[in-house]
Amino acid sequence: MRVIGGELSGRRFSGPGKLPVRPTGDNVRESLFGILGRAVEDKMVLDLFAGVGSLGIEALSRGAKAAVFVEAEPRTARIIRENLETLGLSGRARILILPVTRALRKLEKEGGKFDLVFLDPPYEQGLAEPVLTWLSCSVILSPDGVVILEHGAREKIKPRYDSLARGWEKRYGSKMISGFNFFNT
Repeated sequence: MRVIGGELSGRRFSGPGKLPVRPTGDNVRESLFGILGRAVEDKMVLDLFAGVGSLGIEALSRGAKAAVFVEAEPRTARIIRENLETLGLSGRARILILPVTRALRKLEKEGGKFDLVFLDPPYEQGLAEPVLTWLSCSVILSPDGVVILEHGAREKIKPRYDSLARGWEKRYGSKMISGFNFFNT
């Protein structure tokens, strides 16, 4: 795997090997960060279901202030740690080896505030909706924050979760990327 853009453009990092992880591919990351543009700069990033950390790493390379990676599987989290060390990003990153719901509660108790949340759960397991609903009601997402959801194209994702609404979506073969933000009622 490689970093697509920013200060670390072209640098390689480890993929999942034989672990059951589906990292976001280069072409999808390139397109996604093209959509986000400079909106990543100086932002606090939360990478949920982080896998090997490709989305959070890309955000850090493109100028994000800091990132928290949440990955429940210790072997996969070890790959994130190695990737961050290899790329010299450890000082701007934190890894939580916890299930997403526990990590979110922990971050909320700590007063965490995030501008950009990447949500890439295993497809078609019903994991996206409860997290989107939780984020819409939590103070963890900044008022102008954005949630980027990667999901299977066949999954039924609602256009609205309480105060979060889908602003755009884009299809990449069998996967979709949807962008959610707060709306005024």
